[in-house]
Amino acid sequence: MNEKEKKRFISIRLTEAEFQKVQRLIASSACQSQTEYVKKILTNKPVVMKIRDQSKDDLLECLINLKTRLDLIEDKAADKACPQLLEEIRETRTIIQKIYVQCSHM
Repeated sequence: MNEKEKKRFISIRLTEAEFQKVQRLIASSACQSQTEYVKKILTNKPVVMKIRDQSKDDLLECLINLKTRLDLIEDKAADKACPQLLEEIRETRTIIQKIYVQCSHM
């Protein structure tokens, strides 16, 4: 439909609680605007909702923290010329990277 053909306007009144509920629903959707969300609802079109897996997010954050700690340990080990420790750090970093990639694609 051409934008020029859109001549009708709908206005509604909501209580503060209703408005806040709608705002939460819009925020949890993939819609870019309030208008886009409301149009989809009113025209029975599907609304894609964002879903976050908090436990996965927590795991990814822990993996990032582990990588940061390994970087610090690696710097200290490099200063002390500990090749065996450096190799173990590299292997651990590889394992963490594999876990991170697997979690990112779930």
